[in-house]
Formats: sequence, C-alpha cells, structure tokens
Amino acid sequence: MENLELDVLEDLGLTAGEIKIYVALLGLGEVSASPIKKKTKMQNSVVHLCLNNLIQKGLVNYVKKGKRNYYRSTNPEHLVDFLEEKKRRLLALLPSLLEKQKEQQNYEVHLYEGHKGLKAVHEDILKELKRGEEFVLLGIPKEAHEEFEPYFLDFHRRRLKLCIKLRGIYKQDAKPYAQLRESMKYTQVRYLPKSLESPMWVNIYNDKTIIFVTKGLLLAIVIENPIVAKSFKEYFELIWKASA
Repeated sequence: MENLELDVLEDLGLTAGEIKIYVALLGLGEVSASPIKKKTKMQNSVVHLCLNNLIQKGLVNYVKKGKRNYYRSTNPEHLVDFLEEKKRRLLALLPSLLEKQKEQQNYEVHLYEGHKGLKAVHEDILKELKRGEEFVLLGIPKEAHEEFEPYFLDFHRRRLKLCIKLRGIYKQDAKPYAQLRESMKYTQVRYLPKSLESPMWVNIYNDKTIIFVTKGLLLAIVIENPIVAKSFKEYFELIWKASA
C-alpha cells in the first residue's frame, strides 16, 4: 500500500486494521472472511471487528449466502460521503464546542487589598444576591474574625434583613464565632477537621469565587467565571457532606 493512501485513510479516521481490510476488499471483490484473513494475515476476531466497523461507516456491505456472509467494499467514492458525514456531525457539534470555549475564556480576576478591599467584596454579596438566594463559605479561620468581627456582625445583620442564606464550613478554632452565626436565621454551620490548617478561606456565590488570605497579608482574589464557581461549589458540597 502506498504511504500516501495510508496517510489519507488514517486522516479520515480509519484504524490500521480497517484500512488493511478495506484495501484488501478493493482487490478481492466479494468474498467471505477467510480470504480476507489470509490476505491481511490478521486474527479472526480482529477481522470481524474491523468488518463490522467498516459496515457501520458505510465503506463495506455484505450479503448472506447460506450460513456465510460475503463482504464487498463499497465504491471508493463513498469515502467522500463518509468525510461529508463527519463534517456534518462536526458542524452540528460546533456551537456546543464554541460555547464551552466561550465559558472558559470569559473570566475576570480582580485583586482587593487591605481592610477596605475585604469589606468591598462582602458588600458585593449583599448587592448581587436576591431574597432567598445563598452564598457559601469554606474554611474561614479565627484570625479573620478577630480582626473583622464588628464588620462581620453588621454584615450579617443586613444579610438577615435581605433574607440571604448562608452555609458555612468553619475551622475548629473559629467555633465560638461560628456558633454565634448558627443561632442566626437562614444560616447553617459545619466544621472542618482539626488537623486542617490554612490561612485562607473561600466564598462562592453566583459565578464568583473569592479567595481570602489573612495571614501575613490581607488579600481577596475575586474570580468571575461560571466553571470555576461550579468547581469550587462542587468541592464545597463534598466537604459539607463529610463535615460534622
């Protein structure tokens, strides 16, 4: 077989075994499986698998004579039809692929520093969420409450007026603060294992994921992307189920 033939047929999506059988049938005409096995030197199971694949692709057909199937390659012009079918299927899939690409590329990242920055991202939660909607937080440490508790309490007072729900998974060292939240309406609280230490915590709502760092520096990283938010939310739900 010419290398060019092999390359072109491989580019069409045919396997090496399918190519061998298809080309062999072009020269053999209508035959049972035995001459195909002899010419291609392929195992019986592989020959029948490749024949079935070629039949499904419209490149081989068969007739039954007695108990045996006799196979024949279809007109090589059917390769063009096969290619056109692949093109039609790709065009049908294209809008979905483009949408996925758009979702991946459509993101924004904003950095907020200091006390004003941390407060600004919390105020956005109250602006964006509507009555009955929810945000979740994961891993908030004691240090954050020690520094921002007066602001946090005022934030929750306004949150409750807006009937915005919260589910929070707190670090063990923040338990006194978490218990206070647990007494609030629209609020559910659970705890991370004692062994888990991190100066960071995460808030998730709508298409936004906020990563906070409070040890050594005060930083909030806001990522606006539905896929990122969905991934963090799924991780949160996994930890939620495993937390006490």
